[in-house]
Amino acid sequence: MMQKLPSDFDPKVCLELHPDVKSAGVDPGLYYLEFGINEGQAYKRQSSLENDLARFLTIPPSDKNAFDVFATSWSTIFDGMITGHFDGTRDTRIEWLLQKVNVDGFRVLELGPLEAAHTWILEKYGGVTAIEANVGAFLRCLIVKNFLNRQEHD
Repeated sequence: MMQKLPSDFDPKVCLELHPDVKSAGVDPGLYYLEFGINEGQAYKRQSSLENDLARFLTIPPSDKNAFDVFATSWSTIFDGMITGHFDGTRDTRIEWLLQKVNVDGFRVLELGPLEAAHTWILEKYGGVTAIEANVGAFLRCLIVKNFLNRQEHD
């Protein structure tokens, strides 16, 4: 089966990323189809997030490392982590809600959990399905889930 160029393939960018291909006068599309795809070569510029995520850490492993990926983005305070300004894991509004509405035995649908602080509180009372459409908030939710689940098992 013949492979096709990615829909976002830009021959000019490919030549900028691979000056050897440019200096050889080779068609960037043909080059990419014959060699680039199989070698996993870049054909477009990576975003700054992709560059950050491709970076290797040279410090010892810790929970804080994951939080630091989004160091300036946090809204919520998590014990032991330097993060945001809102103490969402101790939000009295959720406790008030749970006094008014019995969720025992029910599943709660949480839309837009931001960083999963309220999700964590609600999970203590039953099942929660949380849906987050913002990519950064979704990734922060995964960091929090990992962190809080590990704390519960320590």
